[in-house]
Amino acid sequence: MMKLVLIGLGLLIASSTAQIRTKGGTLIAKEGESLTLRCEVEDPSIAIIWRKNNDVVAVDDEILDTYGGYEIAMEGSTSVFTIKRVEPINSANYSCALAEPEVSVTFVIKVQVKPLVLISPDTGVYHARVGEKNLVITCHVKEGNPKPGVVWTKQAAKLPEDIKKDHEGARLVFPEVKKHHAGKYNCLAENVAGMDRATIEIHVAEPLQGEREGEYVDIVGMCLCCVLIVKMHPPHTRCWCHNICLKKGGQLLPQ
Repeated sequence: MMKLVLIGLGLLIASSTAQIRTKGGTLIAKEGESLTLRCEVEDPSIAIIWRKNNDVVAVDDEILDTYGGYEIAMEGSTSVFTIKRVEPINSANYSCALAEPEVSVTFVIKVQVKPLVLISPDTGVYHARVGEKNLVITCHVKEGNPKPGVVWTKQAAKLPEDIKKDHEGARLVFPEVKKHHAGKYNCLAENVAGMDRATIEIHVAEPLQGEREGEYVDIVGMCLCCVLIVKMHPPHTRCWCHNICLKKGGQLLPQ
């Protein structure tokens, strides 16, 4: 008798949990694509509820979250829920549930996002001089899921061996700028969703040759100053700003 009761109880549980025929699972979608979730039920007269995490976004054939970019329709006994354009914000748990009995299946959505790359300095062209110390060029990966790999290359040449890489290869460090460092450098970030590339061109000029020992250039705002240290005791300095000091062919000559 007890055995029959247990069998009957088991059949009751099976019938109550078999209202949704569809099984949940994990779905991978690329940003910008559409994604359709299908939930087949035994009795389509029972209210079908769609949730994003804990928030109700649709009931039967009515969309409640009108800003989510969703569509819903019934095809026979199957509720068809569509995300028209997948965005990173759609990485979430979507569930199809019945009002009675309270059963549900869950779809885990993982959105793959194409990388977005920016380089700093963001000037496009960087003007360096031979002897400049610790020049740093950084490749910033602003977006990307899964995490993109980053590769630096130099156009029409091998990446110079005296350039150091750090921050997992995202940053190039030039301990001392030399003539062979001139050229275009590409940062490429790539994952399964796609790739992005950014380029910076480095111009390398000869060091400034002053008329006297100890000359150097200091840029303050838009003013180019030439400071000449004269060999005297005590030493004194003279300064010409942009309207006094003229740069010609690598030479700074007083007018």
